[in-house]
Amino acid sequence: MFGDENLDSLGNQLFFSFTTLTTTGYGNLVPVGATGQGIAIAEAITGQLFLITAVARIVRGASAKRAASSDA
Repeated sequence: MFGDENLDSLGNQLFFSFTTLTTTGYGNLVPVGATGQGIAIAEAITGQLFLITAVARIVRGASAKRAASSDA
């Protein structure tokens, strides 16, 4: 999946998925084929959606606490 110079192990696949989902993307592992690249794109988009959702929940929680404290 990652070419000849990198061992295609479960550890490398999990590391690649984690760095892609968290949008870190170190670049030391790069998928070679179209299937692997398509999966990487899907994981990158999923990581962005998780990030957007997490930030929105944090902001909503902070604004709700601020509104509750100003009402008191």
